Amino acid sequence: MNAQRAFSLIELLVVVVIIAVLAAMGMPAYQNARASTRRVECQQNLKQIYTALVSYAGENNNMLPPTYVSTGNGNDGQEQAWGYLIWPYVYGSRSNWKYPENCLQMGTPVYSICMRNVFRCPATKQKVVPVPGVPAASVKARYSYGLNCDPARPPGATSSVALPIPLLSVPASTTTAMIMETSFPVGNRYGYFEAYGLIPHMGGVNVLYFDGHCEGLTLAQVPNDQSNLFWMGH
Repeated sequence: MNAQRAFSLIELLVVVVIIAVLAAMGMPAYQNARASTRRVECQQNLKQIYTALVSYAGENNNMLPPTYVSTGNGNDGQEQAWGYLIWPYVYGSRSNWKYPENCLQMGTPVYSICMRNVFRCPATKQKVVPVPGVPAASVKARYSYGLNCDPARPPGATSSVALPIPLLSVPASTTTAMIMETSFPVGNRYGYFEAYGLIPHMGGVNVLYFDGHCEGLTLAQVPNDQSNLFWMGH
């Protein structure tokens, strides 16, 4: 009867090397698949947000909420952000909003106990990736989405973050951004390129437009001109 032949050390090492090579080859595909999943989840968030914004406008003279207002309330500025104002249109009631459990942002010290909600991008949860040139200190709040307030900006004005945004005054609805991925509630051109912009999806960004559709854009595809229809809508 022949004795079974054992593997030699060299053969075992060859097998280990082959497995390591195969794993290394498969890792980029796995990472790309995970990134694609997060991009899709983010776009689903944006579609829910769009429905809530339109519902809010329907009950407020066709006006979207201000991007950010000074209310004097605490909760780390949560109740000053547009996301808090449309919370009832996403989750049925403002009474079920609690701080910090339902926090709209993902920054410390509240990140570890925040419950998942549509105002937080799964890619930003994993890693904050700012637009090149955006100060690192300004993205620490880790909001996921900013509302584009430029369509509400009167001629000659430099800011419109505290003004309600007229939903029906954006004729270029298919090409005008409504929501950008930013680390603060402000998602206009200044907010995106100079202060809070994010590119969390493999160097790209999801954009929700005023007509309700979402697109994934590369940074190079996002116009940097404030007068562009992408920002102003008219």
